[in-house]
Amino acid sequence: MQKYKRTMLASMLGIFTQAVSNITALLFVPFMDMYGLSFVHLGILVGVNFGVQMMVDLIFAPLIDKLGYRRLVLPACIMAFVGFVIFGTAAFAQDHFLVLMLANIIIAAACGLMEILLSPMVTAMDSDHGKYVSLLHTAFAWGQIITIILTTVLLMLVKNENWFVIPFFWSILPAVCFFTFLSAPFPQAIAEEKRERASGIIRNPIYLLLLVAMFFGAASEITMCQFASTFAEKALGFDKVTGDLIGMCGFAVFFGIGRTLQTAFSGKINLNKTIIASALCASVCYVVAAVCPIPAVCIAACAVSGLCTALLWPGSAIVAVDCFPLAGSWLYASLAIFGDSGAALVPLATGSIADAAESGIAAAFSDLIGVDPSQGGLRIALLCAALCPLVCGFAHLILYKKQKHQASK
Repeated sequence: MQKYKRTMLASMLGIFTQAVSNITALLFVPFMDMYGLSFVHLGILVGVNFGVQMMVDLIFAPLIDKLGYRRLVLPACIMAFVGFVIFGTAAFAQDHFLVLMLANIIIAAACGLMEILLSPMVTAMDSDHGKYVSLLHTAFAWGQIITIILTTVLLMLVKNENWFVIPFFWSILPAVCFFTFLSAPFPQAIAEEKRERASGIIRNPIYLLLLVAMFFGAASEITMCQFASTFAEKALGFDKVTGDLIGMCGFAVFFGIGRTLQTAFSGKINLNKTIIASALCASVCYVVAAVCPIPAVCIAACAVSGLCTALLWPGSAIVAVDCFPLAGSWLYASLAIFGDSGAALVPLATGSIADAAESGIAAAFSDLIGVDPSQGGLRIALLCAALCPLVCGFAHLILYKKQKHQASK
């Protein structure tokens, strides 16, 4: 791994860039106040983000092993830089939402490429891939925390009307990532003659279970990540700074702790068992946040859910590589497609449920749990989202039983 220290650093900067791509959620309350956007608009932006990542995964998955990592990761850094710059120009556009959508598409395409490149690249650097893949994903978690804190501080300094300074500031990160990669060595992908045939893996029930786990595991993580700040402000009555720092940043801190623990205990724990327990706890956190009438307990549940969801996405990917070590980069890409699908569709559905419930059953639900009727829509949406970690955990339970049965033969 010594040979690839610079490459590992650049990869972690790339993952950090993916964390910064979530600034839309941090800026969305000002967008609602200034531009009249709704929860559905937030759901659309999140959905488009991950939908584009899914399309990029589909298009480039077959090309990674043929083109190599360098030819794809350098353009991805450039695209991320351009996307953040365009994001900032939305403040000066006539149709703010349209430009925000365009910026999100470009950033999502860049992050989609990084997503299917960085994990298999790090896996190819060292035989102890679980440890370094976990370390790579830890950079995403702590990158979220840094993003939240710096973005919140910048927004306080420049005020809502000058929010465009923030994406211009963050555009520096992918530029640094580009120049770090430019002089870094790249590992070789698995040679075609050594790769396991995709047709055999696709028909394997273990692979299908991993796809289900990735879909709902990613949905569990991203839904709370995207809605924690807005939920804290709109449903719990906290101000913008408190909502960001305690809601979204609290989630990110526990998320970072979870992924750091994953790195520290790599190879020492049974991932399937740990994911099952984490998924169950995540579902409990969602339910508590949705139904508890005490705001402090709700926001604590949002934060602790970060610890519970931290393992679901990267843990499933590591299990997949352990099951199919010679699959090649397409395995990561196919898992990423399902992860991005969950991350795109479930937040979109959550936003739609929140808006629909506000005009329907929100009042009755709010009265049932003893909170203000204005809080009901988002609470109902989070209650529905509690199903996602349960499905992820159930998939890993079946997977664990299948692996245990195969090992006993």
